[in-house]
Amino acid sequence: MEPSDHSDVEELHYYCSAATFLSLVKSKKLWLTDLTLSNDTQEGRYAVKQYLDSFLRKRTKESLVRRNGARLALDIALKDRCALGMCFSEDDDLLSQWRGYADNGAGLCVTFSRPAIEEIVEGNIEGLPGLSLAPVSYDRIERMDLPSQIHSVFKERIDGYSENETGGGSVSWGQSKEQRKSEIGVISKLYEFKNPAFKEEREWRLYWVGEHSDASDLDYREASGIISPKVEITYPSACITRVRLGPRNPTPSNVVQRMMNHFGCNARVRTSTASFTTRGN
Repeated sequence: MEPSDHSDVEELHYYCSAATFLSLVKSKKLWLTDLTLSNDTQEGRYAVKQYLDSFLRKRTKESLVRRNGARLALDIALKDRCALGMCFSEDDDLLSQWRGYADNGAGLCVTFSRPAIEEIVEGNIEGLPGLSLAPVSYDRIERMDLPSQIHSVFKERIDGYSENETGGGSVSWGQSKEQRKSEIGVISKLYEFKNPAFKEEREWRLYWVGEHSDASDLDYREASGIISPKVEITYPSACITRVRLGPRNPTPSNVVQRMMNHFGCNARVRTSTASFTTRGN
């Protein structure tokens, strides 16, 4: 499968509940939240699994030990970094998105201008260095040359891995500023890969990976009893170009239109064409 050309994508669509939508429009803030708490249990680790599987091709004792070293080094690197993101789709009326991310169809989908989001990325160099906007890849990591990048950055740690008789091991973790920067660059790429089972979502993400101390506006939130980090980024009203009501949202479109205008946004309001309802048991 050849990598997709995303150059013609001009709009990105964010599915959310009605409460999140109202907060987003009123505050004019984008929320980047912990990617590891998403509905994908392999978030950031799908690419790692592919990389580790490459050590199994030889199945020698040496290759298995090196695999253990790579697994430990990458596990520490992932846990030591903060990965925050906001996820979008290329499709603004996709049933699986309504079900999974927009309150089972009772939410809304907010359409953002991709060039406007790219301007936000370019303007946030000081507050959130390394902020990126990228499409998610559902391809093999070899096609993006990621294995060689991982190996180049983590080679010293993998080579220095020592294992005891019980199978436990350790890696050295002294770091220079340049080493940390290189590792963050590679770790960031891990969050651009997802399991092909999610391919229908055609996802893009506005995301940041780094040390907690690098995010000057880092805050925390509570959701479903879990406390997690977040960052808020201000966006201009013109960034939103369209809003679509979910197939189960009962709000009249003219009410949403007036609300948008009230908060200084002139985006058009549409309704979903998805024929979706829920039935009692």
